[in-house]
Amino acid sequence: MDIDTAIRHVAELWPEFLERIAGAADDEIRALEEAIRRPLPRSYRSFLARMGGDDAGFAAGFAGDDFRLETLLAHYQHASWGVPRPLLLVGLNHVVGEAQVHTCLTDAPANDPRVVYAVLRGGVVDQTLPAAQSLGELVFRYGFCNFFAFRLQTEGWGQLLHPDAAQIARLERRLAAAGLARHPASEGYAAYFVSDGLVAHYTHAPGDERLILLVHGQEVPVRAVMTDLTREVGLAVSWIGDTVDQHSHLQADVASGEDEDEDEEYDEYDEFEDDDDSGELPRSS
Repeated sequence: MDIDTAIRHVAELWPEFLERIAGAADDEIRALEEAIRRPLPRSYRSFLARMGGDDAGFAAGFAGDDFRLETLLAHYQHASWGVPRPLLLVGLNHVVGEAQVHTCLTDAPANDPRVVYAVLRGGVVDQTLPAAQSLGELVFRYGFCNFFAFRLQTEGWGQLLHPDAAQIARLERRLAAAGLARHPASEGYAAYFVSDGLVAHYTHAPGDERLILLVHGQEVPVRAVMTDLTREVGLAVSWIGDTVDQHSHLQADVASGEDEDEDEEYDEYDEFEDDDDSGELPRSS
């Protein structure tokens, strides 16, 4: 999915998105290339030209990264650490426990490289986790969740362990039976489903032992869908409750008129979970 297509799909769900994003200046883009001493991939140039000046906070609440070019330039000018080639840092800074998780492209000279999360411990890349097959796919997922799904009342969160193709197909058929239509932006690591009263999406990166599903809407239909998927597909339901409880910083202006404390931004239902003491970071959802 290219950047323009991803932006168009997000704007169809949230038209204000087009009014809030702003591109970076050409000289700023050239300054980034000079700072990293290599050319930028075509997809990232397109992203910066459309969203590098103001990204509308499209990743806030789902990953929390700052993708603005001025933030990245400041990092390259002042930080004491970087990321090793062939990774290219594009988003700062998702904090999980004792680790920092930054969004990177995998092969800078490529036209449309894959996206990974680089897990840093002590300023050193400890591991990388798959994020998306393209930057456009990542843009749509963050936009779909933050500007659309997360603003609905109730959230259902579940997972399939070691799903095979037949089980995933059965999951999609049950979502269709509940009236959810597959969104045309579905590709790569994620699929999206929309109806008048419900939205859902799942992510399943290659090699990941888990498929993670989120369903949003009113409480009764969300519970009905999750119950059906538990019975018919074997979905393990981990959470059903108010979306605002899991993503309260997105609703802060509605709930209290004030921003939530930044320390509250990341919780156990973020894209990375840090709920054990093993020191290992679980795989991406």
